[in-house]
Amino acid sequence: MTARIAFLTFAAVGYSLTSGAEPTHSKEGLVTAEILFSNDPVTLAYRRAIERTLYSTPGELARFIQLPGHTDPETVVSLYQVKQSNRKYMVSCTQASSSLWETIPRPGAIATKSASTIRVLRCDAEVSPTMASAIHDIWLRMLTNVTPELTHPGVVYLEGTMEIFTAMNGSGRELRGARPHEYAKNGRVSALIELAFLLKAYCDPPPEGRDVVARKLMEAVKDFSSR
Repeated sequence: MTARIAFLTFAAVGYSLTSGAEPTHSKEGLVTAEILFSNDPVTLAYRRAIERTLYSTPGELARFIQLPGHTDPETVVSLYQVKQSNRKYMVSCTQASSSLWETIPRPGAIATKSASTIRVLRCDAEVSPTMASAIHDIWLRMLTNVTPELTHPGVVYLEGTMEIFTAMNGSGRELRGARPHEYAKNGRVSALIELAFLLKAYCDPPPEGRDVVARKLMEAVKDFSSR
């Protein structure tokens, strides 16, 4: 790849309209992902654009979708088994060259960009069967018992990134969940996001190399499994 794939690291923040203080509630689990999986026409068109453009590989073991806050590009990380081989597993990362959201017409607004102008940056890397199985188990663990997000009177969330996770369970059903607006910085949700970022870095390694990222990824998996 000539251009490295970038991840946005800011998140939506909630503030009270009455006191200006941050809300104290935090979640240790994922919440439902209506932001991408509802069936209203605009959301459906946006989801189909993401799937058509960035779902260039399977992602049955684990998938991570990062939606930007405004005009930044969408990113998808996918972990999957290569169908032609029983023991080969791959992680792929795809990122739009610019925002897919801007290609979607909305009520009262026309699309500001043509989908034909969007290019896709992609990287791929093989992962061990042990690592693939461990990450799949973590995704399934977090995607079990996903609940609607709690709301707080007087709290408004400023726009930021949104992280969505999916995986197929043993019955072939796709499980889905999203990062809550409020979560503990040292909790399971935070650790799950770190794992997703490390998967991306493993696929598209920084200057220190893939081996360094692989060690960090293994440590993160062990840390999560001990929670």
